[in-house]
Amino acid sequence: MPNDPKLNRLLNAILRLEPFDKPRPPAMAETNVAGIDMPSFAEANVQPKKIDLTVVEHPDGRMSQ
Repeated sequence: MPNDPKLNRLLNAILRLEPFDKPRPPAMAETNVAGIDMPSFAEANVQPKKIDLTVVEHPDGRMSQ
């Protein structure tokens, strides 16, 4: 939500939401520009399947899949 209290109240009234005054917890690791934690991913035991990709030759001679 925006930092402007008047705009915040207006949007809450339009969207019929409860006021949002809870501060976000500070990031403990690397963040993006907005200061939000970057996503974390876990390892998986699933192996990717081999698939056939379409080969395309571009007019300038490049090949891509």
